[in-house]
Amino acid sequence: METTETQISTTKVEKLTNPVNYTEKNLNMLKIVSSFMETATAV
Repeated sequence: METTETQISTTKVEKLTNPVNYTEKNLNMLKIVSSFMETATAV
């Protein structure tokens, strides 16, 4: 559980200090998830 809390606080800090990088990361995650979903539905 500690790691999750650390990740959340790190994310909050990153969001404030580097919003562009944070947004790009989120977009990349969405791309990965959507492509994974497409693959799952295709199979």
